[in-house]
Amino acid sequence: MSPAGSGPRRSRWRSALLSGVVFPGLGQLATGFPLRGLAFAGATVVTLGLLVQRVARETLARMPEDPTAIDPLFPFRLAHEIQRDNASFFLWATVVLLAVWGGSILDAWLSTPPPPRRRDD
Repeated sequence: MSPAGSGPRRSRWRSALLSGVVFPGLGQLATGFPLRGLAFAGATVVTLGLLVQRVARETLARMPEDPTAIDPLFPFRLAHEIQRDNASFFLWATVVLLAVWGGSILDAWLSTPPPPRRRDD
């Protein structure tokens, strides 16, 4: 518990976990760095949006003309084809997401000051 009038207690672990487990940038928002938080969250959303857009476009381009002719294994073959033909895109999207995620955790940890040490008199 924080003493009366000292404001909310800020924990490095709390902000790092918010950015690492919940969503990148949330730890920065919780600790009072909204622009940093929005930058990390925005980079994540844009990258995920590009990823979804690419998968949707590739899926629609590969759908058969006659939907009744789809066999039960078609989704697996479709996913394999899309992954094979767009492997470099998926690699770079993964690298960007991991970099944003890791950077968000590290920034949340470093930007949160450690709690003051208690002096036992």
